[in-house]
Amino acid sequence: MSNSSFSSSGSISEEEHGSLSPGVGIAASSYGTQQRKLLDLVNRLHNTGVQSDIDLPQICVVGSQSAGKSSLIESISGIKLPRATGTCTRCPTELRLAFANEPWHCTVHLRFLKDENGDDISPIRNVAFGGRITKKEEVEERLRRAQLAILNPGKDSDAYLEDDTPSSSSNSVAFSENFISVEITGPDVTNLSFCDLPGIIANVREGSDEGDIELVKRLVTSYIKKESCIILLTVTCETDFENQGARSLAKQYDPQGKRTIGVLTKPDRIEKGEEQKWLGFIRGETETLSKGWFCVKQPNPTELQQNLTWAEARSREEDFFKTQEPWSSQMITVRQHFGTARLTTRLSEILSDQIAKRMPSLLDEIQRLSQKTQENLRALPAEVSDDPAGAILNLITDFHREVTTHVEGVPDGDGLVQQIRVAQDKFRQAVRRSAPDFRPFKRPTTDEEKEKALKMPGIAFLDEDEVFPVDEFSNFTLFEEDISKLSKEAVTRELPTNVPFIIKRKLIKNFVDKWNVPTMTLLEDVERILSTYMRKLVDGSFKQHAHGGLLNAVRQRYRFREDRGMSRTFTTNTHYLADYKDKFTNYYRSVRKDNEEKTSFVKGLAQGLGADTEFAKSMSEVIANLNRMGMPVQPQDLARLLNPDPSEDVIDIMAEVRAYYQVAYKRFVDIVPMTVDETLVRGFSRGLEKRLFEGLGVSGDNAKERCAALLAQSHEITLERDMLKTRRERLDLAKKEISTLWGN
Repeated sequence: MSNSSFSSSGSISEEEHGSLSPGVGIAASSYGTQQRKLLDLVNRLHNTGVQSDIDLPQICVVGSQSAGKSSLIESISGIKLPRATGTCTRCPTELRLAFANEPWHCTVHLRFLKDENGDDISPIRNVAFGGRITKKEEVEERLRRAQLAILNPGKDSDAYLEDDTPSSSSNSVAFSENFISVEITGPDVTNLSFCDLPGIIANVREGSDEGDIELVKRLVTSYIKKESCIILLTVTCETDFENQGARSLAKQYDPQGKRTIGVLTKPDRIEKGEEQKWLGFIRGETETLSKGWFCVKQPNPTELQQNLTWAEARSREEDFFKTQEPWSSQMITVRQHFGTARLTTRLSEILSDQIAKRMPSLLDEIQRLSQKTQENLRALPAEVSDDPAGAILNLITDFHREVTTHVEGVPDGDGLVQQIRVAQDKFRQAVRRSAPDFRPFKRPTTDEEKEKALKMPGIAFLDEDEVFPVDEFSNFTLFEEDISKLSKEAVTRELPTNVPFIIKRKLIKNFVDKWNVPTMTLLEDVERILSTYMRKLVDGSFKQHAHGGLLNAVRQRYRFREDRGMSRTFTTNTHYLADYKDKFTNYYRSVRKDNEEKTSFVKGLAQGLGADTEFAKSMSEVIANLNRMGMPVQPQDLARLLNPDPSEDVIDIMAEVRAYYQVAYKRFVDIVPMTVDETLVRGFSRGLEKRLFEGLGVSGDNAKERCAALLAQSHEITLERDMLKTRRERLDLAKKEISTLWGN
């Protein structure tokens, strides 16, 4: 024999068994003060409805149809359930028993989770069904009517309360997930909560819905799958254990039997010689459950017709187990598992223990869910106020403030300013690559000459990012003879030694024209970035108001102000122009000489003082000597010592055009991004509030009606808000109840 079934079975003696008072029969049980407090807390939590949000400890009575569940419920609660119509097993019935030193009374409520179409109801409807009942004999009829109201959710429940002869012949549904909540209070009532679930069915009557089988199974599963649910499994002894589907369902969700307590019913129906098979459950030899098995004896059909009182039924149950073999001859540890009184006491102990284990984490769970509920509420659009125009004004003001913040820049790698900066860098690179490619020597004709010509020396006075390596000549590469040809073609009345300005202007126009494409590309890139970014900001600020049309209205009314006249380029910085012209003149002279005769002087002068240590030393000595002689010079000035070049006019054109580019491009790559930023990016936020105010019609005639229409919310949003607010109220009440308990 296994003793595991009896390890926590309680210690009620034979004498105690016989002295239990009527009612529920456990008023004399020795509950500690804390246990009663915990059980009462769960009842109060159930009153808040918070069980629909969190997993509250609860006992659920599960069994196949005709397993004796109804009789078991009656024996525990002390009330009678309706039997004639059979409706008591067609919806869950929640019983919450509470001890109180006051006259016995009972109240009935209807909890509607689904409508007549089976769709969720939000918020859940909790309907008081009649007033307080003070006579036990009136409960059965009240419950019969309550069950009819539950099975017809589309009808007024009060009609079933007031109708003289309510009928079940035309119920809307055969089974329902909506349930009845019965609260019983009195001096002979213990603190205990449990729920009677519809019996598991394997077949339906002809003309009934086959879907009812799955409906019942799904309904039962929704309760017993919760970890805090204690499964009170009822098994009738008049049917083979293997043929009772409730056990397989319970085992599916409690495979190790840790939270299931078994109850054998109808022991008087066991065939002679089969008693030991069923006693094996009680002794822990068969289908072992950690909380053990019990056996109860309820009135048989004949006794039911005799209208026995609760006390008479309990007395006959005691006599049965005391006088009938083999029950009466079992060991005391086995006999402690016989009878409704011992079962009820054990259920009270198990439930209070389960509550005690659950309590430490319950408040934290409620706090987390409450916080999540509050976050979900904040994510919904604010409720439409009595001043819709003022509400839209606030939305526009907040939106403008956010736009201004992002236009000024936020520390985000993917921010608006950061994205635009990438486009600006691309623009600057494109403009820099348009620099004139002048070669102050004859066009190479052989491969050797081409290779030599490609190797232009570096320009020491330019920044690294201003010089791009050239791998091959392009259509824009101009050699000495190209410039000479243009110069000769442009000569009109000028003296032979005068270079026509039109040549320089034409060459300048060539590279300036190349700036149109990167300029337009920059403008389009910034427009695209700004449009995408602002759309996100618009959606973030107004997406909650899509239903009434405010979101689309704002999208249609913000506009970009563009200025595409930014490609006109000029420079008035004559100082830098002259300086660069002088530097490029010396550079092109040096390159030309270098191309003709590779002297160390020419190469060193072209590459700068840092290119060769020996050359730099010699150059420093020369410059120092000249300075001592009163002739201050710079290294590039020494290029003038080279012999006069017959192509000096060509070099002059190249140097002046290249110098003009250097000065103009610097200003261009600064002013264009600034202009785009000022007119397009910053310009977007300027006047934004006014444009939206006027476009949305926030003021003027019928402004209130227009604004109210723009802020209108969908029915789904309204339902969602109501559901969340109801949940928040439940959770707040639950927190208050728990805080009160632990505070005391």
